[in-house]
Amino acid sequence: MGLEILKQEDKISVLNIVDNRWWSGSAHFAVYTTKALMEGGYRTAITGDIKKPAMKIASREGLNAIGGFNPKPSNPVRYLTELNSLLEIIRIGEYRCVIPHGAQSHYWAGRVKKKLGDSIRVIRALSDDRKPKVNMISKRIYSKWTDGFIASSSTLIKKYSKAFNLPDHKFALAIGPFDLDEFNLHYKNESEKSPNSDITFGLIARLSPVKGHTIFLKAAAMALSKNSNLKFLISGEEAQVKKTDLESYANELGISEKVKFTSNYSHPSKPISMIDVGVISSTFSEVICRIGMEYMASGKPVISSDINVLPELVIDNVTGIIVPSENVELLSSAMLKLAENEDLRKQYGAEGKKIANDLFTLTAFVNSIKSIIGEEKEE
Repeated sequence: MGLEILKQEDKISVLNIVDNRWWSGSAHFAVYTTKALMEGGYRTAITGDIKKPAMKIASREGLNAIGGFNPKPSNPVRYLTELNSLLEIIRIGEYRCVIPHGAQSHYWAGRVKKKLGDSIRVIRALSDDRKPKVNMISKRIYSKWTDGFIASSSTLIKKYSKAFNLPDHKFALAIGPFDLDEFNLHYKNESEKSPNSDITFGLIARLSPVKGHTIFLKAAAMALSKNSNLKFLISGEEAQVKKTDLESYANELGISEKVKFTSNYSHPSKPISMIDVGVISSTFSEVICRIGMEYMASGKPVISSDINVLPELVIDNVTGIIVPSENVELLSSAMLKLAENEDLRKQYGAEGKKIANDLFTLTAFVNSIKSIIGEEKEE
């Protein structure tokens, strides 16, 4: 399912700027936006601090990762040096569109726009849930030196259009970017579960309070009080929460024998293959939610909270069940409903996979943003 490669000389050239210090949803958005554009026939590159994870991963993915510019210099004296470095990258590459993927990179893109004017387009990518900082400088950058916006969820469009009084036509909603081909290379349809084993619900996410692990465990305990033929899996790297703390909490709830804690695998396809139903119990964030797309791409039904992009990914009563965030009782009821109805699990899983094949691809992502970035070169 490759992308149709079009002539690069017919398309606007695009430079992405990433300023994330660590590998995050926004860093992923920057790298895979670059990859989607490259596979869609655009001449594109990504620039930022070459020592940071996003740039290293971009290089690993075979992207044109350009060093020599640091969007977050530690020394303010380097302002002119960094601005000139960015301008030189744009001049040499003849880039006509710049996509900043963070507030700091947006500042630099604004400086570039101020200097180069209409010869370049600035399209701000919105892919994190932090509250926009509204001040005199940011108002000028957003209103005067930004040509459009790519948003990973409708909630971000509402938030930023309201904060900076921006018209709707300046925004493009872009679900993803998700490399379905890459995911399918990892995922094995042969489940590691035996056909007659207990139904397993999985929460695959970093161990952080916003991911709602305690909510998941409370709902698990409530569901187990009514159906003992259930199992639960938690997989993810430790962040603000320790695995031992969650293990202790499961023990306090009396369900430790029913909950399996796995290592943080190098790819989510491994723990996904061990579950029947994917759960997203997040209380915040989730303006991209790669795991939701991965659940659906693997044909798993999904139970999800109702925050940010989640209702746009998981269609209630079509690919899964949406429950109000932090509502333990309704989460538990959703678990019981799917545990007791194999046909419904298969129906939701099949519909989710169909939607993933249609919408969660790099092709679909490029199609959703090409009009806002200015698809063709101007003669």
